[in-house]
Amino acid sequence: MTDSNTCIGIVLAGGLSSRMGSDKALLERDGQSQLQHSIDLLTAAGCDRVIVSRNAPGYIEDQYSNAGPLAGIHAAIATEPDALRYLIIPVDMPKLPVEALQQLLQQEAHCTLEQGPLPCVINNQSDLTRMLADNIEAGELRIRRWLKQLNAESLSIEDADWLTNTNTPAEWQRATQSLHSQPSPQGGSHGTPCR
Repeated sequence: MTDSNTCIGIVLAGGLSSRMGSDKALLERDGQSQLQHSIDLLTAAGCDRVIVSRNAPGYIEDQYSNAGPLAGIHAAIATEPDALRYLIIPVDMPKLPVEALQQLLQQEAHCTLEQGPLPCVINNQSDLTRMLADNIEAGELRIRRWLKQLNAESLSIEDADWLTNTNTPAEWQRATQSLHSQPSPQGGSHGTPCR
């Protein structure tokens, strides 16, 4: 059983990657898969444990079929119902730096970056999985709507480019090329408080 003071990192890696043409989670950067990079990123940010929502053996599989990322969040939280907080990221943001996630973890409220919806930090509450299930069963699959129900706040960040997501080979190539052409951001808090 998870310690009630634990922060669980959740990687959402269950997408079909249809526009990418290959599994986004397995794309390589510097000899490492984007999935492993995401796991390492959450660990470096301060998560006590990291779990992966992914419809494949050995990972947390959705309890609801064809319900998108919200189903992945539901399945992951249902697996770790006793954690204090959840830090949730998608697998397709190769430019996301550790300090952006550390800034999220410094917030006390439910919070997302630059209007979100992902990444986000969510505090546990008794009706969390039920709320997710109710939305999915009603066909309301938008993460943004769920965050609005939670009254999640938004954290301004130093560089909106950090939130670049990659859905096609060209987007992946541009994002990862720019990682090598610019120095990596160093640690430190550059954001403004949640608003």
